[in-house]
Amino acid sequence: GLTLAVTNYRINCAGFEVPSASVFTPTTGRVTITGQPSGQPSPISLATGNNFYDLYINSSTGARLESTPIQCNGTVFCSAGRLDLNGKNLKVNRGVTVGRNGILEVDSGAFLQLASAQTLAVDSGGVLQCIGDQVTPAQVGSISSFITYQINSGATIAAEYCTFKNMNANGVQVLSGAIVDANNSFRNCTFRDGVTGTLMAPSCFLTLNNNQIITIVGANFATTLGTY
Repeated sequence: GLTLAVTNYRINCAGFEVPSASVFTPTTGRVTITGQPSGQPSPISLATGNNFYDLYINSSTGARLESTPIQCNGTVFCSAGRLDLNGKNLKVNRGVTVGRNGILEVDSGAFLQLASAQTLAVDSGGVLQCIGDQVTPAQVGSISSFITYQINSGATIAAEYCTFKNMNANGVQVLSGAIVDANNSFRNCTFRDGVTGTLMAPSCFLTLNNNQIITIVGANFATTLGTY
């Protein structure tokens, strides 16, 4: 097994693969994925029973999940480069942040899950790309209970054939100054399993606070919870 003697360790590597079960189980510290000299995306693979604590992506060549599920008991931060879920399941016990030069790709068959009350935040210059297909949509939701979706000013969201679920009362929030990709403007997306609203305190599946004029085609909003 791998023993980390330093409490707040830092590991920087151009890819991270643990082929043996239950040998890498940190409770603190950070792994930062950097660029591959080959120019290919840096692979991330964990055998059963392993986990990251904090996982940072700072890779000019991007990074790609190669096993499923990938468990992070801390945070995920896409600082620079593309993190491609590659059809895999990424489970995060704390927040997920997409930074100024980061791209988080939740593609066909992929499932991004956050723990209860955590936040998926996309900061200015960052991109959240949730694009699946009709047969195997992309999915974003919680491990349990409800989570916050926050697309901040200057950030971009692109979504098509994605199921967004387990949102809090504000729904998927596209804040003032944020950008919805005109070519992937929630087309054929599904919004469901949000917080139950009331007449006095209605809930939303999707909140658009920017000043774009967009066309949403084929979206499906569940009618059993919340308002829209």
